[in-house]
Amino acid sequence: MAKAPKKPVKPKKLTKKQIARQERIAKKKALVQWSLDVRERDGNQCQVCKIKDKELKENGKKAILNAHHVFAKEGTYKFMMFDVENGLTLCQACHRFSRVNSPHRQEFVFFLWFMENRPEQFEYLKSRILPAK
Repeated sequence: MAKAPKKPVKPKKLTKKQIARQERIAKKKALVQWSLDVRERDGNQCQVCKIKDKELKENGKKAILNAHHVFAKEGTYKFMMFDVENGLTLCQACHRFSRVNSPHRQEFVFFLWFMENRPEQFEYLKSRILPAK
């Protein structure tokens, strides 16, 4: 005796909450990939102090690298969130804790450093945010 064909299963309709959760997960995955791409482009090396990932620092601890958004990933520059050229590899010490040129403590000093040390990247980013004349 032949079995009756199964009825096609209708996909469940997702709630707004479920859709928002899926979007958050997708965004997080994309940011992780962006971070990996930025660090790979920079040779897994802090662009300020030149320490490599997991290399021992003077204090005996291993360096941990972060990918920093040059222009914020939220707000005005949200459209550049996943642009690898909007990223820069920094060790935690240079990223957050340096009193000299941390992008979070000394934004102006950091931008001066960035303009001088990464001129091609700076010009590219400038072309993305400023209207053509």
